[in-house]
Amino acid sequence: MRWLLGLVLVMSMQAAPAMAQGWVTSWAAAVQGPYPTGNPSAQPDQRFAFPDPARGARDQTLRQVIRPSLWGRQVRFRLSNALGTRPLTVAAASVGLQLGGAALVPGTRQPLRFAGAAGTTIPAGGMAWSDPVTLGFVPEEAGAMQGRKLAISLEIGGESGPSMRRAARLGDAWYPIGSNNAHLLDTLPRLAAGITKLRGLTEKAGRDPNAVSVVYRVKQHAHAAAPASDGNRRLF
Repeated sequence: MRWLLGLVLVMSMQAAPAMAQGWVTSWAAAVQGPYPTGNPSAQPDQRFAFPDPARGARDQTLRQVIRPSLWGRQVRFRLSNALGTRPLTVAAASVGLQLGGAALVPGTRQPLRFAGAAGTTIPAGGMAWSDPVTLGFVPEEAGAMQGRKLAISLEIGGESGPSMRRAARLGDAWYPIGSNNAHLLDTLPRLAAGITKLRGLTEKAGRDPNAVSVVYRVKQHAHAAAPASDGNRRLF
């Protein structure tokens, strides 16, 4: 699960030594709804950290790990409270290079500032930009950082109110036919049953089953495949 304040990361990029630098968006994510509503896919139980979802975080520090699509020596963050119902106070914030899990590579943590201040209060429906901060651990050849991740820590002052979140990543999925003996899809009847089950789960998750498409691709072989265990002709 991802906790979001409408977080957007922009990097300072330079295409060539003779060209001026500019800011480009390097990471962003959409939200699905306030915890604990939204898409139920892989929804963890967060009651130990947020016993009252309506009150949200209370004098707590949240750390979010992100993987930028582009890297640069300087970064800025945009924090959005566009869907909030009350002012949101970020008492302090920092960024560092992820080592693993929630741990940082020693010596990489950098504090973020907002118009020179250590924190900021974002009104309901508003947003705030951090000041640019230099990431000393990023080499001149920033492409060497591809695949690495940043960890952003946000100290919430007081109560945040309901927290918007992204529960799971939804996208294309590939199912290797015949790789799971408990869920074989190697004949037309089995494939039809699998698609019916998938549509049912999609509808149960609150999504339109008609918005889910299934692509089935097989290879043609020189010899006919032996019948499957259900007596029907194999599809591969």
